[in-house]
Amino acid sequence: MNPKPLGFLSLIFQQPSIIMKQIAIVFFILFCSSILFSQNKIVTGIVTDTLGESLIGASVLLSAKKDSTMMGFSLTDIKGNFKIENIQEGEYFLQVTYMGYINHIEYAKIDSINGAVHDFKTIQLKEGNTLLEEIVIMEDRIPILIKKDTIEYHAGSFQVHENAVVEELLKEMPGIEIEEDGTIKANGKEVENVLVDGKEFFNNPEMATKNLPAKAIDKVQVYDKKSEEVQFAGLDFGNKQRTINLKLKEGYKKGYFGKTELGGGTEKTFKTNMNLNQFNKKNQLSFITKSNNVNKSEFSINEYIDFMGGMKNFMSNNGSGSLRLNIPMPLSENGNNNGINTSAIAGMNFNKTINNHLEWSSNYLFNLLNTDLTQESEQSNLLENLNYNTLISSQQKDKYHNHALNTKLKFHKDSLRRLTIKNNVQFSKGSNQANKNISNIQQNKINDIQDINNFSKSLTWKINSDLLFQQKLKKNRVLNLNSNLNYSNNAADSENSSQISYLDEGGNTINEYQQFRITEKNQPQIQFSQSGTYIHPIGKYIKWINQYKFSNHTYKENNDSVEEINSEWIENKDLSLDNQLKHVFHNTSSRMEYIRKNYSFGLGIDFQNSFIHFQNNNQLSQKNKYNYWLPSANIRWNINKANNIYFTYNTQLSIPNISQLNPIINNTNPTFIVRGNTDLQPQYEHNFNFNYFLFQQFSFNSFSLNANAKIINNTIIQQQNIDENFVQHLEKINSKKSVQYNFSASYGTPISFIHSRLNLKYTSLINYRPNLINDNYFTNRYSMQTLVASISNKRKKKIDISFKYQFDYNRNKNMETLVRTTPFLQHRTTLKTNYTFKKGFRLGNSLTYNLFTNQSETKNNTFLLWNIFIEKTIFKNKRGLIRLSVSDILNQNKGIFRESNNYYSIEQQSNTLRRYAMLSFSYNLAFFGK
Repeated sequence: MNPKPLGFLSLIFQQPSIIMKQIAIVFFILFCSSILFSQNKIVTGIVTDTLGESLIGASVLLSAKKDSTMMGFSLTDIKGNFKIENIQEGEYFLQVTYMGYINHIEYAKIDSINGAVHDFKTIQLKEGNTLLEEIVIMEDRIPILIKKDTIEYHAGSFQVHENAVVEELLKEMPGIEIEEDGTIKANGKEVENVLVDGKEFFNNPEMATKNLPAKAIDKVQVYDKKSEEVQFAGLDFGNKQRTINLKLKEGYKKGYFGKTELGGGTEKTFKTNMNLNQFNKKNQLSFITKSNNVNKSEFSINEYIDFMGGMKNFMSNNGSGSLRLNIPMPLSENGNNNGINTSAIAGMNFNKTINNHLEWSSNYLFNLLNTDLTQESEQSNLLENLNYNTLISSQQKDKYHNHALNTKLKFHKDSLRRLTIKNNVQFSKGSNQANKNISNIQQNKINDIQDINNFSKSLTWKINSDLLFQQKLKKNRVLNLNSNLNYSNNAADSENSSQISYLDEGGNTINEYQQFRITEKNQPQIQFSQSGTYIHPIGKYIKWINQYKFSNHTYKENNDSVEEINSEWIENKDLSLDNQLKHVFHNTSSRMEYIRKNYSFGLGIDFQNSFIHFQNNNQLSQKNKYNYWLPSANIRWNINKANNIYFTYNTQLSIPNISQLNPIINNTNPTFIVRGNTDLQPQYEHNFNFNYFLFQQFSFNSFSLNANAKIINNTIIQQQNIDENFVQHLEKINSKKSVQYNFSASYGTPISFIHSRLNLKYTSLINYRPNLINDNYFTNRYSMQTLVASISNKRKKKIDISFKYQFDYNRNKNMETLVRTTPFLQHRTTLKTNYTFKKGFRLGNSLTYNLFTNQSETKNNTFLLWNIFIEKTIFKNKRGLIRLSVSDILNQNKGIFRESNNYYSIEQQSNTLRRYAMLSFSYNLAFFGK
């Protein structure tokens, strides 16, 4: 039993606005005190050569003597003058560099004796021959460099605490964001790869950022990694992935380093962590194992979906017919976590350079996730002639584990040819047990009560093999040959029982329906594809690319379903069918690219011939052929090193899958009856993308803008009919076009007088989608906006303060009737403070205030999440750490979910992890040779 809050805690429970005022006052005091107590100075001087001639554009860097952290930077003007403002008193080194001249380093003690300005007067640079060495020295000291299409951060210029991991280091770097679920974004785009010294690390970005120590990193490089085909051919466009490369310090390439951690706490909570790494010039070896039951995630949402067998395993209808994403997984420390989650991972990563021509990389990863989820939901269904509410109470237990093995062999005998072989094997096993109680209420009358129980277990295999051969021919021509084999099989057994009671005005049962069904399903599929690409240069700047691709994809679905009728198990012949979908396509494409140093553009056209054959063992056979032209275009303009514009346009086909084509009625849920449509046409998609990025290297101002639009013709939608008993009948059809707009902009700038950094971000999504419900066509407009503002101090040796405010808004509108649903708004305010004392003590505090508006009046729509910790480094080498933490001190955490879509809005609350305390011990392992 949780103890009752005492004294001021009771006041906080009753008046959450009071604590918010206190937070604002504390933040204001910290803000003002940083201004009052920091006696800022101005550093000036002039740079000339030995003849007294001014040197224009010389780099001037001021770094702290104690730890070499950069405190200020400037470039000399047309008269050789430089000025660095807002420098506190202390001991510094001034470093001046200029190409072709010897580096100048000078010690300086800046204090109040000489007034507000410290003048270095005239600094004369001598000519030298060690140009390359000087440039390297200069680059090591500058915190951020722009190198062609790469942004390089010098890790030592960004302050983090002694035991920080890479993720905490990235949070301090301008232009890099870490989302609450661990997703990394760089300049507005999601990071898909995190490499270590240019080599893959577990094929998972968060495995590197959450486990490698920040103090092992020398540089962080951000760039768009081209596919191996595009890179080898020297093309400018094609598949690119936003990538971060972590360059290790030389000292961490000569031994072993890692970490071990063990923690236990109240409410039977625990966490464990152990990782060990060995890196050198030829080999990389890492072992990692982690586990916890405190809702801490090692993966993003998309990665969990992939592990658990794809999106379809996470879709639910809640008995109401409205499909939505249902992911029971650890999310964030700020509340809104679903369920109680226990997760574990274990893996090994190995990369080896065998010789100058052969490279081998491999990794194995095991992942486990167990979830206990309880939810209470209220759904308001808003139809023109049928308005009703749905109450849903559910309990769900999930158990999943996944094994994944990846290997890659790259052979490059010389620069003219390359052979790459990739293999991936994945095995997943899981079970799901769900119980739901559903009631439909109309005009304050309960019309029916539904009890639905499901139990299912699944077993999935995935095998993918890819072979790529690349050859450079005479006259700079290039030939790429690719072959791919993809096999998977998902076997699932499920038991379903449904009981529906229809009630009269007095609440008495007037009709009852029962269904008990057992289904066995086996879904094997195999896809084989081959492609050949020939690249022919035309002149110095133009390249002509021609490609042919053939693909043969066969998907089978073998079903066996029985029902209990009058105490006997009878085969359901409609659902016990074997279905097969075969998709064969030939794609021929031609493309021209014009590539210059600062700009490039390309135009292309594809012709795709597709053949689809759907059949089952009930003598149903449907054949369709499609011929489509698919144009594309790309533009790149590098205005300067740190000012870039990209624009892309492409088209693609989305072929109907087997469940969308299957015309057999599926009434596994008797209130939610689904059927496909063999006459479905493919969706034809137009995608427009615009990206703009600006980074001012010496002022640290950054701005990024991302905008894209998607227009879908022949949109596949669900035709819905809801009868008087609220039974939903759904059939797939092609409808009018749908349109989706996405926009995001972010801006970051330093605030010098308080030594902090301000970040602003705005994102918007607007989606116009056609709907057909009860024979009424309408277009639904869904809009969602998010605004995030955060500020944090840059000097973190003793105190680290960050403040963040996030505002979320979403709303639906019927474009024909102009009827709008009530908008959902969420406000989230977070204040974090960490203070490092002498003798290795560190105290941390986190306050997150959540406010949900426009909820039901009977529900508490606010909660305050308060976490604290205190830790102490031990041992002479400071490798040991003892940490005591308390999460959700006020015991207010809530798992709240809200959504508004099409014709309904839903408010849902889930069980989640609440107050607990934990004591943990960790030790940093390190052994370095010479």
